[in-house]
Amino acid sequence: MKPSLKLKSMKLKLALVTITIVVAVLFRVFNEVYAFNMVNVEFRNVIGDEEVVKLEVTVINETPYIYRNLILAFKITCNNMRKYDESIVVRLKELFFYSTRTISVEFPKPPCISVNVKYSVEAELAYGLIKQVKAETITINIGLTRKETMFIVDSLPSKAKRNSIVFITGRLVAKSSGVPVPHARILVYDYDDGVWDDLLAYGYTDDLGYFRIPWVAKKVDFPDADAEIYLVFEGNTEYLPSKWPEEGYHKIFVYEPLYPPP
Repeated sequence: MKPSLKLKSMKLKLALVTITIVVAVLFRVFNEVYAFNMVNVEFRNVIGDEEVVKLEVTVINETPYIYRNLILAFKITCNNMRKYDESIVVRLKELFFYSTRTISVEFPKPPCISVNVKYSVEAELAYGLIKQVKAETITINIGLTRKETMFIVDSLPSKAKRNSIVFITGRLVAKSSGVPVPHARILVYDYDDGVWDDLLAYGYTDDLGYFRIPWVAKKVDFPDADAEIYLVFEGNTEYLPSKWPEEGYHKIFVYEPLYPPP
């Protein structure tokens, strides 16, 4: 092969490698920016005394990316009152993928019962090339007494074929009145020791409190073939946490497709 042809071939390979790297970087940037929409903030609890109010806030990262130097900003005002205005900034060192972090936001007790909380989440994405901010406003009744909740869970199977889909269905309601709890995050765990339990799946209740969460049956504690299922609602500013079953768990025997149980 002539030297000029070799040079052209090398240039072409270099151009293809460069294009591949650029496309890969752009694909990563697009995915990370899009995934940032799945970083959510939930207000779980309101604790107050005569001088201060404390909000328990959970940041949920439902993405495959790690966010570092995350900034949460809170601006708290009273409804229809201009004299009360508190601003709070919280910096998180890092937020790992598919994880949650709970923080406390404390501010002087306002001269009102209902407050507007405008909050924003800011992060540097794509290796620090892009700054992304998402903001929302929520109204919180800081004098509200939270209601107890309870699960009404449909019958679950005692055994399931590995890789089959088990639908966990039911309803979350207020314990005293039976009023549905809408848009609540329901977590499905496998019990290990109560500390390092595995999160198997999660879903949300609809407007009427119903949920339908798919779980792909698998052996989660090798060589143990039992999945020890329980459900958790972590609570919010209006409703208290709850668990199903209240004590223990529901066992599902996961068997191999070629070796069904008798």
